[in-house]
Amino acid sequence: MTKTVFLVDDDIDLVEQNTITLREKGYNVAAAYTGQAALKKLDSVKPDMLVLDVMMEHRSAGFVLARELGKKYPELPVIILSGDPEKVNWLGETENAWDQVVKFLDKPVTPDNLADEIQKVLEK
Repeated sequence: MTKTVFLVDDDIDLVEQNTITLREKGYNVAAAYTGQAALKKLDSVKPDMLVLDVMMEHRSAGFVLARELGKKYPELPVIILSGDPEKVNWLGETENAWDQVVKFLDKPVTPDNLADEIQKVLEK
């Protein structure tokens, strides 16, 4: 069965590049460009993996979205992308809202490298 990857990033070019590469590697791909749009689409997309940018509508939109998704979809694996070397300190939280965040990748990440990381997660 073909796996579906849901890309959430406000960088339209980056989403398009990653979509092309992921489709070439056999994945279904859905996309949203804001955290709010992702929340609205998530139930209909039913992804196997979520890839989130941190900074979208605001500096920590991806973290907010990951926290919300962790409550609603605790089994959905998430890769978080960030171009900010001074990442928000979110690992210190004691709640298990972050359990589904399986990888934190620094931007820029090439589409092929992202596809490799997604494959590693989905094969587990």
